[in-house]
Amino acid sequence: SLTKKTYYMNRYLSIFITMLLIASLSLLYSCGGTSSGKANLVAMYGLVNGSNWRGADPTAIVSEHKIKINGTSANGQTMIITLNTKELGEYTFSPTNGHFAEFIPNMASGTERFSTLIGDGGGVLRLTSFNEETKTLGGEFSFKACRSDGASKSVTEGRFTNVPYTFYNFEDEQYNNVFKFTHNNILWEAVNVSGVKND
Repeated sequence: SLTKKTYYMNRYLSIFITMLLIASLSLLYSCGGTSSGKANLVAMYGLVNGSNWRGADPTAIVSEHKIKINGTSANGQTMIITLNTKELGEYTFSPTNGHFAEFIPNMASGTERFSTLIGDGGGVLRLTSFNEETKTLGGEFSFKACRSDGASKSVTEGRFTNVPYTFYNFEDEQYNNVFKFTHNNILWEAVNVSGVKND
């Protein structure tokens, strides 16, 4: 009958609206509300010779006295920034202080990297956030990295926010045959490590 159909339609509609409301609230809660989702965005980006560069999934490694930040773009261009400190502040890239930056144009074997340690390379990084509770880093950077053939890359307007880091206490390591990394919060460590020089 029509009344029975109307009853079931209203009932199904009521269940559907309730489920939609629960799903919407769940999504809103998981994103942290309307504004904090953007505040927690993990990002590493800048301009390389005036062209946009963005690291797809930046990460960092922190030890007792060093920070190494790593980002690779979707087309395989990698930036690696090393700081010889864990303190907030502004640091100049120099061969004498242990702070430096590198740009690798692609991950092909034998690709020569650009470095602030070569030629007239140099630059600056400002570490603005080091959150030990959330294990994230933030800051700004710019640098000129050179290659031994005289070519260079200019990186400007660089920024990284909420980059997650993993802490390693290398002071407890014996530096014989150590090779390990973390992926998706799972530590992988090689049982045996060897190397072959092929040049």
